[in-house]
Amino acid sequence: MKAHAGQRHLAAQLWGLLADSRLVMEDDALGFALMAQCDATPSSCSDANKDSCGLRCTPRILGPLLDSLDSIEMTVEHELNSTSDNPVIHPETGEVFHGGYFYGQYISMAIDRLAIALTTLSNLADRRIDRMLSPHYNAGLPCFLCRDTSGIRLGLMADNSWQMSVAAESRLLCHPTSTQTLASTGGFQDHVSLSLVAARRCQQILGSAAYLVDFKMICGCPAADLRGADLLSSGSRRLWELVRLRIPYLNEDVIMTSLIEDAQALLINLPTITDRTRGESARVVA
Repeated sequence: MKAHAGQRHLAAQLWGLLADSRLVMEDDALGFALMAQCDATPSSCSDANKDSCGLRCTPRILGPLLDSLDSIEMTVEHELNSTSDNPVIHPETGEVFHGGYFYGQYISMAIDRLAIALTTLSNLADRRIDRMLSPHYNAGLPCFLCRDTSGIRLGLMADNSWQMSVAAESRLLCHPTSTQTLASTGGFQDHVSLSLVAARRCQQILGSAAYLVDFKMICGCPAADLRGADLLSSGSRRLWELVRLRIPYLNEDVIMTSLIEDAQALLINLPTITDRTRGESARVVA
């Protein structure tokens, strides 16, 4: 439908990853099932006729992230393979150039784009987490995934609070740094890139995004347990098994700090899963 490379790659990867899932219903099958429930009077069907944007628009949400990474990588490679000396002195002729080759606007703007891309990933993880925890639209899963002794346990409610705070903080931090130039040194440096500030801020956003994706994995596993982990696709099942090696099913409230750190270690070292559609090795889509 659209020629964006990132979108096309993610769509193909998701299609291959979910190919043998028994928890996914084809659009045609869902349409026929809903039509069978209809009669001559207006009424509500048992299922929505389409998923939320955070689910069905995944390639359109994360595709720009992949495309941005390609462009950002190219910019960083150009900078690493260029000179930033001030001044630049030609080694053969001895000519001196005061052209401001040290200036970091390319890096600053590239990192701003990376910060926005990572915050988009965080936003999507936040919405996915809320969709699993909230009884208003988790399709019958227990509130906060707390099935055992519900009513006297928090389940994952407390962790939902810090996760929301981290997501909100990233939204504040992703405001562009490259536009915040201020004059210094008596106006001699009247326009500055603030690329180092952008990089420090982006590093914080990256850490927050990792924690949000970690927590999404932690939420996804008990949701799969309750739905039936044996119904997962082979790729999703592999991820579920890897998480369960480190993080057990929780039937009581525990301090989650060490489990979240374990999930982050797993995410960083996540083995690749072969994408059957493209015939390539690709990491599980976050």
